[in-house]
Amino acid sequence: MPDLPLSSTDLRILVPCDACGGNGGYGSRTEHGSNPFNSCHVCEGTGWHAKRIPELRPSERERLIKKLG
Repeated sequence: MPDLPLSSTDLRILVPCDACGGNGGYGSRTEHGSNPFNSCHVCEGTGWHAKRIPELRPSERERLIKKLG
């Protein structure tokens, strides 16, 4: 179990991987002849990236604010 955050700057938000759209690369062909069932090399097959709030792009922040209400 990971350590609890000590401050709000330690919080991480999971956002979908830009390269595979959050599906771990399954079904996407990024290179000619590549196997569509290989996991994404950018997110290492997780489909997600953990970002701190200051690292979020404006569109990701907007989406987060809408979800939090």
